[in-house]
Amino acid sequence: PPGALRTVVYANSMAQGSADNAEAVLLLLYKPWAAYKDKVVSTFQKIAEALTDVPDIRLAKMDCSANHVDPARFPGVDDYSTAPAVFLCISGTVVGYRGEVTQGAIFKYLAKHVPTVKAGWVEKVQPRLKEIKDKLAAKKSQLEAVAKDRAAAALEEKTRLDELVQGVKKVDLSTAKDGGLIKQILKAGVGGESPQVGDAVKAHYSGTLEDGTKFDSSYERGQPFEFEFGKGAVLSCWELAMATMTRGEKALLTCESEYGYRDRGAGESIPPHATLRFEVELISWGPEG
Repeated sequence: PPGALRTVVYANSMAQGSADNAEAVLLLLYKPWAAYKDKVVSTFQKIAEALTDVPDIRLAKMDCSANHVDPARFPGVDDYSTAPAVFLCISGTVVGYRGEVTQGAIFKYLAKHVPTVKAGWVEKVQPRLKEIKDKLAAKKSQLEAVAKDRAAAALEEKTRLDELVQGVKKVDLSTAKDGGLIKQILKAGVGGESPQVGDAVKAHYSGTLEDGTKFDSSYERGQPFEFEFGKGAVLSCWELAMATMTRGEKALLTCESEYGYRDRGAGESIPPHATLRFEVELISWGPEG
């Protein structure tokens, strides 16, 4: 559709199609692993959107690592090239573009070689460019507002946890007794027993980064977390802490990365080498949890 960046699998079809349909096609040939890939594809997408209302010109992209490219028609593109290659397919010919892959440079090139681009610049292209710019500005503003709200929520959560444990005794549960895993009891449990290996444990928790950014919470899901104790099903900080907790006990665990996700992190929420804080509550355990 107009305004969309086409994906093609046969580059020659662009040249043949442009001859048959009197339509110019600006074709981007790229390698998906190249560092430039996301930037140039984004540039092409924006240009394609700006040219939505301009006839006889379309933009397309092709992964030249997965699809055949005829070097006779598209010189300079082979298995070893990594730089983006841009070609204008117009009137049955293929012309290599040698300029920078930027919006400004490509618009100037198209205005020079494609009459409809130059003719529609003021009434069709510029209004679209303004629309795109306004849309991007609105999106940026929205993202900044979301980031601000998240930062405020993180600070509020960090302050809450800090106040909860103010003056509360720290118990070092780290294997090396180096402070790598600290437990602070927020509410005492009952009885003197703790989970044993193989028990089905049921617990509630809320996990945050050091700055208070919350990455998970069974409380918010309204469903306790269940796991088999002592079998490596959870982080080592949980295994070590649960072995000291009694039924109904609630505690705050501060876990250095050695007792958390180490250098691998977890998804987008937990970076490598992150210190984690868990507010945990041991509900029950046993053969039936």
